[in-house]
Amino acid sequence: MKYLTHYDNFVHYIDFKKLLKEFDNKNFTFFNTNAHAFFIQNQKHISDLFKDYEYNGEYIFIMLAFEMHVASQSDPQIIEQLFKKDIDLDKVYVITNNHTFAKNSHLKHIHFEFFEYAIQQCNLEQPHYDKCKNNIVIDVNKKRHNKKFLCLNGRPKYFRRKLTEFFIDNDLIKDSSYSFKDDDITLTYDNKFNDYYYDNDQVSMKKWKTKDLNVNLVFDEEFSYENSIYIVTECYFDNDLENCYITEKTFKAMLWKMPFIIVGQPYILKVLKKLGYKTFNHMWDEDYDSIIDPHDRMRKIQQLILNLSKRDLQKLVSDNYEILEHNYNNLMSRKPEKELLDTMRSLS
Repeated sequence: MKYLTHYDNFVHYIDFKKLLKEFDNKNFTFFNTNAHAFFIQNQKHISDLFKDYEYNGEYIFIMLAFEMHVASQSDPQIIEQLFKKDIDLDKVYVITNNHTFAKNSHLKHIHFEFFEYAIQQCNLEQPHYDKCKNNIVIDVNKKRHNKKFLCLNGRPKYFRRKLTEFFIDNDLIKDSSYSFKDDDITLTYDNKFNDYYYDNDQVSMKKWKTKDLNVNLVFDEEFSYENSIYIVTECYFDNDLENCYITEKTFKAMLWKMPFIIVGQPYILKVLKKLGYKTFNHMWDEDYDSIIDPHDRMRKIQQLILNLSKRDLQKLVSDNYEILEHNYNNLMSRKPEKELLDTMRSLS
């Protein structure tokens, strides 16, 4: 198998060479490409990988799932490269974790819940990501509930700023473990994590001080034991129904055995239920998940947080520990890689 990648110098979450080792001698080509660059200038583009590529009639797998991608933008870019090389489209599979991709794409696709697999593997004794060996198993009965909310923010996107201002304006910071940094606001959850960054306010990709560790895969059991509810600020927050994919930010909630509210795209909770996870509509109002307009959705989430801040969250959460255990067990037992491996085996 030929392996062409934009990520030669650093394994991003998953080591595909290890995951796909059984296919080393098969007539396949695997493109591990930078999907984000389809619509952001001055980044590596899929054409870089096709430039010197010679097609010999093999099956081709194009892995997009590490970064956000939508079919209407990625399809034309991919098909253009395939036509240039006179590649049979019937022999091409796009690997995606976008749950709406199949509705909008003209290409064959394989669904691979990329970040779910990455988080799961990081908690195994022999993960495909060698630098990450956590083996975290939270004992829910030891949760202290010192703070009501956990909210960890990387890049200072507009909706994260809006949520942060809401927490400040409503005096919720004192009851929260909160991180956010831009030019005007700096909130640090724990100073010990400062060492993982050169800069936390770079618009470009964050740079790591610890070169062999991806900070998005840094875990700490205190996140779970200290806080009651995890406010997940996902990568995107708009009204684009073509964009529905879930990152490590959400799947950390399953690993930490925490109830969660997701500040992200519409219908993420609906998708999680299809994956076998349980959410918390019996504990609070989850109607925000079906609100398309981002401004209305944000207002609904803010009102929910404000209402919860006035409740006894320790009792509310502790009465539902079985759901947290279910979500953890579902995370660790699912096989997100199965469709990918089964497809490649069937073509071998």
